[in-house]
Amino acid sequence: MTDVWVCGNCHSLNRQRSNKCYKCGAEQKTAATGDMATHRQEQAIAARIVVRYRPAAALGLATSIFLLGLAAVSIAIAIESARIDRLALNALDQLKETGRVDRAFLDDVALTSRTLGLVRLAIVLPALLFFAAWLSRVVSNVPALGGGLPVRTQRSSCESAAMAT
Repeated sequence: MTDVWVCGNCHSLNRQRSNKCYKCGAEQKTAATGDMATHRQEQAIAARIVVRYRPAAALGLATSIFLLGLAAVSIAIAIESARIDRLALNALDQLKETGRVDRAFLDDVALTSRTLGLVRLAIVLPALLFFAAWLSRVVSNVPALGGGLPVRTQRSSCESAAMAT
């Protein structure tokens, strides 16, 4: 838990196992001193004790898989759209010649579009949920990694009222 040191030059947090500062490259023996170095180190250690690290890789992998699925469905929709355009031109030519519309064609187009739309929805919703869960996990891990508490902006009621007018 106490395996961090703070660089006196750039005030970045570093692991004890690293002999050099990650940010500025200063040697640990000379850079581990300086103004506010011990204060920031104490804050980092306190945050790491309170907040435990939880892996986020599984949520990131699930998000990636759903995004790849969404890309595949989008490609299928583009191909289907090109097919429908060709068939629609043929149906218009048939309408011009015979004055009739092929009902089977319209039913086929509607079914295919509906199916692809439902598949896309079935992929987008879990992708959004997994992305939100992954992002939440990553942000909650920042203190455990020694980065301090992430800043969250919240508007005060005065600011919200001023923006509304």
